[in-house]
Formats: sequence, C-alpha cells, structure tokens
Amino acid sequence: MIRRYRPWTPEDGKLLRALVESGASVTLVAAKLNRTITAILVRAKLMRLPFRKIRLTAKPRS
Repeated sequence: MIRRYRPWTPEDGKLLRALVESGASVTLVAAKLNRTITAILVRAKLMRLPFRKIRLTAKPRS
C-alpha cells in the first residue's frame, strides 16, 4: 500500500504549535512545514490549536 502523506513527527508538532502560538498565518505554516493548508488545519484542530480569525473589512470611505 502506498502512503500519500508524510506522518507527523513530534518535531513537526512542536514547530506547528510554536508557529500557531506566534500568530503565523495558515499559508506561512504550510510553507514552513512543506504541507498543504488542509493538512495544517486538520492537524491544528486535532491538537486543539486555534488559528487567529482574520476579519476582512472594507476601508472606510473618505
């Protein structure tokens, strides 16, 4: 059977926790760990690590 993913190592978990706690974005974390955004989100949820919610608002009119 062929595995289509890399197993998570304890070092990956530590780095994921550190990056999330420092406020890094999902895309930055995915790039640093060389994993997909979905993989990062799933693993963060399993580890109960909440990413900060980013609220996009329109610029006030002048």
